[in-house]
Amino acid sequence: MKHFISLGGGIQSSVLCFKAALGQISPMPEGAIFADTGGESQETYDWIDYLEKEIPFPIHRIMHKEGLESQVLESLKSGGRQEIPLHIRDKDGKKGLLPRMCTRTYKIEPLTRCLRDLLKLKKGQRFKSPIAKMWIGISTDEISRLSVSRAKFYENRFPLIEEDMGRGKCIEWLKESNFPTPPKSACYFCGFRTDQDWKALKENSPKEWGKALEIDKAIRVSGEYEKFLHRSAQPLESADLRTDTDKGQELLWNDECMGMCGV
Repeated sequence: MKHFISLGGGIQSSVLCFKAALGQISPMPEGAIFADTGGESQETYDWIDYLEKEIPFPIHRIMHKEGLESQVLESLKSGGRQEIPLHIRDKDGKKGLLPRMCTRTYKIEPLTRCLRDLLKLKKGQRFKSPIAKMWIGISTDEISRLSVSRAKFYENRFPLIEEDMGRGKCIEWLKESNFPTPPKSACYFCGFRTDQDWKALKENSPKEWGKALEIDKAIRVSGEYEKFLHRSAQPLESADLRTDTDKGQELLWNDECMGMCGV
């Protein structure tokens, strides 16, 4: 049974890499797989470069034949389907959310193909039982995200659940082990970004912020409703990015994307 890590570039999956490297989670993985959407922030790409030098097993980088950034831009020109989650507002002011399809297309499917290649599987080869395990960095505070692999040749493993580690414990462990804390991993134009995420992008990544503004303007008018990147269904450029803390309110819950992108 061969083991691999699904590397999103965020805190949890990075902790998996470090703990595996130190022998605190076993066995030693054959490698980590980073499914690059093509729309990550530069901070995430820099982090993957750093991580690659710090762990004893390889990081395999894989991308869909058409990066998500390219898909978004091309679909804007052609009027085709958008795969990213977008907030909408109709003529009566009613708000809604278009479904997210990008995680499966640009994360899960490329990762599965890469794993097949690494295991040197033949096309159409069938299995009675899994021959590999994929470690996924879901922590105890994200228990609802646990899932079973749809592929027959590998099964999911959740080491942070086994270790009884939540996101807070992961951050504490990084500090105690003298490892830096990775930036949050998410596409720079993701509709699931929180106000805190948008604010950080604006302050720390002006290039990606500028491109996000361009995309937000380009998606605006489409048929019976307007489309927006910001959850308020307002133009990103003028959206109120103050967090609850900025407004003097305490956060009552962890308002983050519940997808597979940034683990």
